Amino acid sequence: MDNKEIKLTKEQLVAKEKMLSKLKSEIERLKYELEHPKLTNFKRATIRGSKMSLQIAKMLAPYILTAGITFGIFSALDLTPFVIDDSKKYLRTKKELDNQGNIHIEEQYENFDEMKNMITYASAWKKDNDDFYSRTVETYVINENYIINGTSEEVIAKLLTKSNSASLTDIFGAPISQKNEKRNDLTIDELTNKEYIQATIYSKSDDDVIVIKETINDNLGWTLAWFLATYVVELVPHYFINRFTSPYNLGDYYERIYDEYPNVYVDGLRKRLVIKQSNYDRLTRE
Repeated sequence: MDNKEIKLTKEQLVAKEKMLSKLKSEIERLKYELEHPKLTNFKRATIRGSKMSLQIAKMLAPYILTAGITFGIFSALDLTPFVIDDSKKYLRTKKELDNQGNIHIEEQYENFDEMKNMITYASAWKKDNDDFYSRTVETYVINENYIINGTSEEVIAKLLTKSNSASLTDIFGAPISQKNEKRNDLTIDELTNKEYIQATIYSKSDDDVIVIKETINDNLGWTLAWFLATYVVELVPHYFINRFTSPYNLGDYYERIYDEYPNVYVDGLRKRLVIKQSNYDRLTRE
Protein backbone atom coordinates (compact mmCIF):
# COMPACT_ATOMS: atom_id res chain seq x y z
CA MET A 1 0.00 0.00 0.00
CA ASP A 2 1.35 3.37 -0.99
CA ASN A 3 1.81 5.90 1.74
CA LYS A 4 -0.39 8.83 1.03
CA GLU A 5 0.31 12.27 2.43
CA ILE A 6 -2.41 13.39 4.82
CA LYS A 7 -3.57 16.89 3.99
CA LEU A 8 -4.82 19.02 6.86
CA THR A 9 -7.65 21.46 6.57
CA LYS A 10 -7.09 25.16 7.19
CA GLU A 11 -8.64 24.89 10.65
CA GLN A 12 -6.44 21.92 11.53
CA LEU A 13 -3.34 23.79 10.36
CA VAL A 14 -4.24 26.78 12.59
CA ALA A 15 -4.80 24.46 15.54
CA LYS A 16 -1.46 22.74 14.90
CA GLU A 17 0.37 26.07 14.76
CA LYS A 18 -1.17 27.11 18.07
CA MET A 19 -0.19 23.79 19.65
CA LEU A 20 3.39 24.10 18.36
CA SER A 21 3.61 27.69 19.64
CA LYS A 22 2.35 26.62 23.06
CA LEU A 23 4.74 23.67 23.19
CA LYS A 24 7.65 25.88 22.20
CA SER A 25 6.81 28.37 24.97
CA GLU A 26 6.55 25.56 27.52
CA ILE A 27 9.87 24.08 26.40
CA GLU A 28 11.59 27.46 26.73
CA ARG A 29 10.06 27.95 30.18
CA LEU A 30 11.15 24.47 31.32
CA LYS A 31 14.69 25.09 30.07
CA TYR A 32 14.80 28.39 31.97
CA GLU A 33 13.47 26.77 35.16
CA LEU A 34 15.97 23.93 34.78
CA GLU A 35 18.80 26.44 34.54
CA HIS A 36 17.46 28.63 37.44
CA PRO A 37 15.56 26.35 39.87
CA LYS A 38 16.24 28.47 42.97
CA LEU A 39 15.09 31.69 41.28
CA THR A 40 11.98 29.90 39.98
CA ASN A 41 11.08 28.58 43.42
CA PHE A 42 11.62 32.05 44.90
CA LYS A 43 9.27 33.61 42.32
CA ARG A 44 6.62 30.96 42.93
CA ALA A 45 6.88 31.36 46.69
CA THR A 46 6.47 35.13 46.24
CA ILE A 47 3.36 34.59 44.11
CA ARG A 48 1.89 32.21 46.69
CA GLY A 49 2.61 34.68 49.47
CA SER A 50 1.05 37.56 47.53
CA LYS A 51 -2.10 35.61 46.77
CA MET A 52 -2.41 34.48 50.38
CA SER A 53 -1.93 38.08 51.57
CA LEU A 54 -4.65 39.27 49.20
CA GLN A 55 -6.99 36.54 50.42
CA ILE A 56 -6.34 37.43 54.07
CA ALA A 57 -6.84 41.14 53.28
CA LYS A 58 -10.11 40.30 51.55
CA MET A 59 -11.20 38.31 54.59
CA LEU A 60 -10.26 41.09 57.03
CA ALA A 61 -11.34 44.09 54.91
CA PRO A 62 -14.87 44.45 56.39
CA TYR A 63 -13.47 44.32 59.93
CA ILE A 64 -10.63 46.73 59.16
CA LEU A 65 -13.09 49.17 57.58
CA THR A 66 -15.42 48.95 60.58
CA ALA A 67 -12.54 49.48 63.02
CA GLY A 68 -11.40 52.48 60.96
CA ILE A 69 -14.85 54.05 61.10
CA THR A 70 -15.14 53.68 64.88
CA PHE A 71 -11.56 54.95 65.27
CA GLY A 72 -12.43 58.01 63.17
CA ILE A 73 -15.52 58.72 65.27
CA PHE A 74 -13.55 58.51 68.53
CA SER A 75 -10.78 60.70 67.08
CA ALA A 76 -13.28 63.33 65.92
CA LEU A 77 -14.49 63.53 69.53
CA ASP A 78 -10.89 64.00 70.77
CA LEU A 79 -11.00 60.53 72.32
CA THR A 80 -8.39 58.94 70.07
CA PRO A 81 -7.52 55.41 71.25
CA PHE A 82 -3.83 54.84 72.14
CA VAL A 83 -3.08 58.58 71.83
CA ILE A 84 -2.91 61.12 74.65
CA ASP A 85 -5.14 63.87 73.26
CA ASP A 86 -5.08 67.59 73.92
CA SER A 87 -8.47 68.62 75.26
CA LYS A 88 -9.84 72.15 75.08
CA LYS A 89 -11.81 73.37 78.06
CA TYR A 90 -13.88 76.51 77.57
CA LEU A 91 -14.79 78.81 80.43
CA ARG A 92 -18.40 78.35 81.44
CA THR A 93 -20.30 80.77 83.63
CA LYS A 94 -23.34 80.23 85.82
CA LYS A 95 -25.07 83.49 86.73
CA GLU A 96 -27.91 83.68 89.25
CA LEU A 97 -29.87 86.94 89.67
CA ASP A 98 -33.08 87.64 91.53
CA ASN A 99 -35.59 90.41 91.86
CA GLN A 100 -34.06 91.45 95.19
CA GLY A 101 -30.85 92.62 93.54
CA ASN A 102 -28.72 89.64 94.51
CA ILE A 103 -26.18 88.36 91.97
CA HIS A 104 -24.15 85.17 92.23
CA ILE A 105 -21.58 84.22 89.58
CA GLU A 106 -19.77 80.89 89.35
CA GLU A 107 -17.12 80.06 86.74
CA GLN A 108 -15.36 76.85 85.82
CA TYR A 109 -13.74 75.09 82.85
CA GLU A 110 -16.07 72.12 83.03
CA ASN A 111 -19.74 71.65 82.29
CA PHE A 112 -22.08 72.29 85.18
CA ASP A 113 -24.29 69.43 86.29
CA GLU A 114 -27.33 71.32 85.03
CA MET A 115 -26.99 73.45 81.92
CA LYS A 116 -30.55 74.67 81.38
CA ASN A 117 -31.38 78.35 81.55
CA MET A 118 -34.24 78.57 84.04
CA ILE A 119 -36.55 80.89 85.91
CA THR A 120 -37.69 80.03 89.43
CA TYR A 121 -40.82 81.76 90.67
CA ALA A 122 -42.00 81.64 94.27
CA SER A 123 -45.25 83.27 95.34
CA ALA A 124 -45.54 85.33 98.54
CA TRP A 125 -45.98 83.39 101.79
CA LYS A 126 -49.58 83.01 102.94
CA LYS A 127 -50.72 81.93 106.36
CA ASP A 128 -52.71 78.69 106.59
CA ASN A 129 -55.29 77.75 109.19
CA ASP A 130 -52.79 75.50 111.00
CA ASP A 131 -50.35 78.37 111.83
CA PHE A 132 -48.08 77.32 108.96
CA TYR A 133 -47.21 79.45 105.98
CA SER A 134 -47.25 78.09 102.44
CA ARG A 135 -46.22 79.20 98.98
CA THR A 136 -46.03 77.82 95.44
CA VAL A 137 -42.66 77.34 93.73
CA GLU A 138 -42.55 76.93 89.95
CA THR A 139 -39.63 76.38 87.58
CA TYR A 140 -39.62 77.40 83.90
CA VAL A 141 -37.12 76.68 81.15
CA ILE A 142 -35.99 79.81 79.33
CA ASN A 143 -36.43 79.45 75.61
CA GLU A 144 -33.14 80.08 73.78
CA ASN A 145 -34.90 82.35 71.28
CA TYR A 146 -35.88 84.62 74.15
CA ILE A 147 -32.34 85.29 75.37
CA ILE A 148 -30.57 85.38 72.01
CA ASN A 149 -31.80 88.87 71.10
CA GLY A 150 -29.88 90.76 73.79
CA THR A 151 -27.10 90.60 76.32
CA SER A 152 -27.65 88.42 79.35
CA GLU A 153 -27.97 91.44 81.65
CA GLU A 154 -30.66 93.01 79.48
CA VAL A 155 -32.55 89.76 79.19
CA ILE A 156 -32.38 89.01 82.90
CA ALA A 157 -33.63 92.49 83.66
CA LYS A 158 -36.65 91.76 81.49
CA LEU A 159 -37.26 88.42 83.14
CA LEU A 160 -37.13 89.83 86.66
CA THR A 161 -39.82 92.36 85.87
CA LYS A 162 -42.35 89.53 85.49
CA SER A 163 -44.07 89.64 88.84
CA ASN A 164 -46.42 86.68 88.67
CA SER A 165 -46.54 83.13 87.37
CA ALA A 166 -49.28 83.92 84.87
CA SER A 167 -47.03 86.23 82.85
CA LEU A 168 -44.19 83.69 82.98
CA THR A 169 -46.51 81.01 81.68
CA ASP A 170 -47.45 83.26 78.77
CA ILE A 171 -43.78 83.56 77.81
CA PHE A 172 -42.32 80.12 78.59
CA GLY A 173 -45.32 77.83 78.64
CA ALA A 174 -46.17 75.42 81.44
CA PRO A 175 -43.59 75.10 84.24
CA ILE A 176 -41.39 72.00 84.21
CA SER A 177 -41.90 71.58 87.96
CA GLN A 178 -44.38 72.88 90.51
CA LYS A 179 -44.50 72.27 94.25
CA ASN A 180 -45.95 73.67 97.46
CA GLU A 181 -43.76 74.62 100.40
CA LYS A 182 -44.91 74.88 104.04
CA ARG A 183 -42.97 76.38 106.93
CA ASN A 184 -43.59 77.87 110.36
CA ASP A 185 -40.13 79.36 110.99
CA LEU A 186 -40.16 82.34 108.63
CA THR A 187 -38.16 85.49 109.34
CA ILE A 188 -39.68 88.95 109.21
CA ASP A 189 -37.93 89.64 105.90
CA GLU A 190 -39.42 86.49 104.38
CA LEU A 191 -42.89 87.42 105.60
CA THR A 192 -42.69 90.94 104.21
CA ASN A 193 -41.28 89.96 100.81
CA LYS A 194 -43.66 89.47 97.95
CA GLU A 195 -42.99 87.19 94.98
CA TYR A 196 -39.46 85.91 94.54
CA ILE A 197 -38.03 85.45 91.04
CA GLN A 198 -34.58 84.05 90.31
CA ALA A 199 -32.99 83.66 86.87
CA THR A 200 -30.20 81.14 86.26
CA ILE A 201 -28.31 81.73 83.02
CA TYR A 202 -25.43 79.60 81.67
CA SER A 203 -22.93 80.90 79.12
CA LYS A 204 -19.77 79.74 77.39
CA SER A 205 -16.80 81.85 76.40
CA ASP A 206 -15.29 81.18 72.98
CA ASP A 207 -12.13 83.15 73.83
CA ASP A 208 -11.26 81.98 77.34
CA VAL A 209 -9.99 78.45 76.85
CA ILE A 210 -7.36 76.19 78.38
CA VAL A 211 -5.73 73.11 76.88
CA ILE A 212 -5.12 70.10 79.10
CA LYS A 213 -3.57 66.72 78.42
CA GLU A 214 -5.71 63.63 78.66
CA THR A 215 -4.64 61.37 81.52
CA ILE A 216 -3.29 57.90 80.87
CA ASN A 217 -6.18 56.37 82.79
CA ASP A 218 -8.72 58.30 80.73
CA ASN A 219 -7.03 57.27 77.49
CA LEU A 220 -6.95 53.64 78.63
CA GLY A 221 -10.65 53.85 79.41
CA TRP A 222 -11.50 55.32 75.99
CA THR A 223 -9.25 52.77 74.27
CA LEU A 224 -11.12 49.95 75.98
CA ALA A 225 -14.40 51.64 75.03
CA TRP A 226 -13.20 51.75 71.40
CA PHE A 227 -12.36 48.04 71.48
CA LEU A 228 -15.81 47.26 72.89
CA ALA A 229 -17.63 49.51 70.41
CA THR A 230 -15.66 48.04 67.51
CA TYR A 231 -16.41 44.49 68.64
CA VAL A 232 -20.14 45.21 68.84
CA VAL A 233 -20.25 46.99 65.47
CA GLU A 234 -18.24 44.24 63.76
CA LEU A 235 -20.93 41.73 64.63
CA VAL A 236 -22.82 43.22 61.66
CA PRO A 237 -20.31 42.32 58.89
CA HIS A 238 -19.61 39.03 60.67
CA TYR A 239 -23.30 38.12 60.43
CA PHE A 240 -23.58 38.98 56.72
CA ILE A 241 -20.32 37.21 55.83
CA ASN A 242 -21.47 34.00 57.50
CA ARG A 243 -25.02 34.39 56.24
CA PHE A 244 -24.44 35.10 52.55
CA THR A 245 -20.90 33.88 51.72
CA SER A 246 -18.91 30.70 52.11
CA PRO A 247 -16.66 30.65 55.17
CA TYR A 248 -13.00 31.27 54.50
CA ASN A 249 -10.69 28.25 54.72
CA LEU A 250 -7.14 29.48 54.34
CA GLY A 251 -5.74 25.95 54.46
CA ASP A 252 -7.74 24.80 51.42
CA TYR A 253 -6.97 28.04 49.59
CA TYR A 254 -3.23 27.62 50.17
CA GLU A 255 -3.38 24.06 48.83
CA ARG A 256 -5.03 25.31 45.63
CA ILE A 257 -2.39 28.01 45.23
CA TYR A 258 0.40 25.51 45.84
CA ASP A 259 -1.04 23.16 43.22
CA GLU A 260 -1.02 26.07 40.78
CA TYR A 261 2.46 27.34 41.73
CA PRO A 262 4.36 24.35 43.17
CA ASN A 263 8.07 24.25 43.89
CA VAL A 264 10.08 22.84 41.01
CA TYR A 265 12.60 19.98 41.24
CA VAL A 266 15.39 19.29 38.73
CA ASP A 267 14.51 15.63 38.10
CA GLY A 268 10.88 16.44 37.46
CA LEU A 269 11.80 19.32 35.17
CA ARG A 270 14.07 17.09 33.07
CA LYS A 271 11.36 14.46 32.61
CA ARG A 272 8.76 17.06 31.62
CA LEU A 273 11.22 18.72 29.23
CA VAL A 274 11.97 15.39 27.49
CA ILE A 275 8.26 14.72 26.98
CA LYS A 276 7.50 18.21 25.69
CA GLN A 277 10.51 18.19 23.35
CA SER A 278 9.54 14.76 21.99
CA ASN A 279 6.00 15.93 21.24
CA TYR A 280 7.31 19.06 19.55
CA ASP A 281 9.76 17.12 17.38
CA ARG A 282 7.08 14.64 16.33
CA LEU A 283 4.65 17.38 15.30
CA THR A 284 7.28 19.29 13.34
CA ARG A 285 8.18 16.15 11.36
CA GLU A 286 4.61 15.43 10.28
